[in-house]
Amino acid sequence: MAEDILLKNDLLTNPRLFTINEEFVSPEIIAPFLEKEMLYSALQKNFKRDLSGFKIEFQGAFWEIFYQNNRFSCQSIDEILLSIRNCL
Repeated sequence: MAEDILLKNDLLTNPRLFTINEEFVSPEIIAPFLEKEMLYSALQKNFKRDLSGFKIEFQGAFWEIFYQNNRFSCQSIDEILLSIRNCL
């Protein structure tokens, strides 16, 4: 039955669904698993470049971004994305 469903639904087996951004290099992310995965996904969707110069740490109520000799505090993923854009 599962095979029939897969064979009849091209969207389930179409490899174009899984877009891999090969130019993206993750920064170091120090966070619990769920927060780390959510941030990684947001970064990968928004940046097609090497972010390995950044270090991002989850501090419970906020995130800290370290880049070169700078440190930024962010309250949300949107703030993280903006801070990284401003550094690039």
